[in-house]
Amino acid sequence: MKNPQSTEKVNNPKLTLYAFHLRNNLALGFEEPVETANLLWTKCEELGEKLQVPRLQFLRERLTKEWGSSIGVSPHNEKQPSDYLELLPINEYGKRLLHFSPITESTDLKMRGEIYALQIHDTYAIDLTLRYPYQNIDLAKIHNLNYKDCLLSNQIQASLGQTLVLFTQPASSIQNSETLAKNCVEFLLSPFEANKLLKTAPYAGKFLGSPIFEYESGDDNPSQNLHLLIWLNSDPETESLEAQGDYCQRLINLLYCRSRILYTYFQSRQCNQKARSIYKIIETKFQDFKNPPSTSNERLKQFKQLLTEMPQQAFDYANHLRDFEIYINTLETNAKNYRACLERLQEISLKDKDNLDFLQKFLTRTETMLIEQIRVDLGYLMPAQKLFDQMISTVRGIVEIEQAEREKSLERTIQILGTGLGAGGIIASAISGHITVPMVWPNHPKADEIHPAIHTTVWSLVAFLAFAGFTAAINGWFADRLAKRKRQQQEKSAKKPTGI
Repeated sequence: MKNPQSTEKVNNPKLTLYAFHLRNNLALGFEEPVETANLLWTKCEELGEKLQVPRLQFLRERLTKEWGSSIGVSPHNEKQPSDYLELLPINEYGKRLLHFSPITESTDLKMRGEIYALQIHDTYAIDLTLRYPYQNIDLAKIHNLNYKDCLLSNQIQASLGQTLVLFTQPASSIQNSETLAKNCVEFLLSPFEANKLLKTAPYAGKFLGSPIFEYESGDDNPSQNLHLLIWLNSDPETESLEAQGDYCQRLINLLYCRSRILYTYFQSRQCNQKARSIYKIIETKFQDFKNPPSTSNERLKQFKQLLTEMPQQAFDYANHLRDFEIYINTLETNAKNYRACLERLQEISLKDKDNLDFLQKFLTRTETMLIEQIRVDLGYLMPAQKLFDQMISTVRGIVEIEQAEREKSLERTIQILGTGLGAGGIIASAISGHITVPMVWPNHPKADEIHPAIHTTVWSLVAFLAFAGFTAAINGWFADRLAKRKRQQQEKSAKKPTGI
């Protein structure tokens, strides 16, 4: 909980938000942005309304004046480098920054700030800074830099995630750096969010000569994860080096790679859940396949249903496995990029004072845990794809055999009926030609005699049954002979020695 009695004071506190939001994906290509591509600019405009900053409220208008409706793509179809593209127009100082002075109702101190918008590869990014350019500010005042938690992840909703960096100088000598960093967390954030970060001890290091502490909430979804760096300016060299800003682009690139890694891993977890759901369906269908219904009709009906459902499920399953391969490649690529960015950051660090091991730990975790976990998942799910393919082939073969047997049975039935009906018709014609129909009245003495039509029908039926039965017997005899010959041939081929 925050301590309202705290007497700690700080100088020139500033809070910087680094947020990354996906602009493109592989399916749409580079020129066509995703549906939510402009969400980051929309959230910045909403932030401008909360902070009463008119210049920030019309950020997207400034961007479209520079780029047109498709921000990041030249309206004149000129090829633009997308690895690090500054998006805002050049200001009066010759920089692509937008300066502003927010005014809030909650404080008598006047904040200043600036926003730096850019595109890194397929991602929009912002570097948004709010600062108090004053000395001896009560530590409790820093909460207004995060006015009503307006800079938290659940407010910005950047798809790839974000990082907050608080840079401030203690007004007096530091007795315990970690304690001061903890107090900064408690005053900067609401109690609920602060408690999420303070559940575990922070990673500690030094950058440009001053202590820096890393806190993270650990949410799986990057758009909800809270990543916070508390950087305490306690060395004479730190302030001048930080003001020069040589570290800024290097740090942005490093945090971008970090966000891509966490976002890709989050995607792999979602993919893993979907693949496992299909895997359970495969197991269920496999049990049904091993224990089919006893009747031929029910068995054929079940197998046809399997053939209707399984190809689409097999296709979805194969897509998930392909995505796993993409995620592994993406993680490996971004891990390499992260390493390169870390090396560039170390180039400008103070070799005798700095310690960036806490940044190295994330890279180690990526290479030894995140990538390997996806490999394990892929190895676990891969065999089921072969089982899927084998089941589809087997079921298709069984259905074809069942249908072929049904067609043969139908052909034999038609042949038997045709033979019987033909013979019956011939007999009926022969008999009817030798029988005359007696023309008698009902009260005639011979009226009780059997009508010739009945004679014809009876003999026709007898002929039908006789010829149909004879045809069925002949077909059965030939079928048994063919089956016996086939078995004998199979036995002979099985006894023959096999050569190389």
